[in-house]
Amino acid sequence: ILRVYKQDGIDEVAFSFTEPLRLFLVNPLTDKQSEIINLVTPIKVY
Repeated sequence: ILRVYKQDGIDEVAFSFTEPLRLFLVNPLTDKQSEIINLVTPIKVY
């Protein structure tokens, strides 16, 4: 996600966490890309 944002010229993002090992959001902090939201789901591997 961060590599794609960097290629698009987005240098600042916000991470929104709720709890450990739960899904979280990554949002760009620019006005022109405010409609982009990335949902990340961690996977626990044993």
